[in-house]
Amino acid sequence: MTDGVFVGIDTSNYTTSAAVVTEAGEVLANLKLPLPVGDGARGLRQSDALFAHNKNLPVMAEMLRKALGDR
Repeated sequence: MTDGVFVGIDTSNYTTSAAVVTEAGEVLANLKLPLPVGDGARGLRQSDALFAHNKNLPVMAEMLRKALGDR
């Protein structure tokens, strides 16, 4: 029998992140995509971060698919 898995997604002012763990606590994936924050900047404005996350989320979904393979 295969354990269930949990997916967590975090959207901050600096990165789009996702992780997948099993019910047993095994980390299957822990991925991060940076947002285009300029040098010395303190993150992005909310509207700019939302736009960047909307661009990153399909890329993140494909990265998770590849990381998990046939699981």
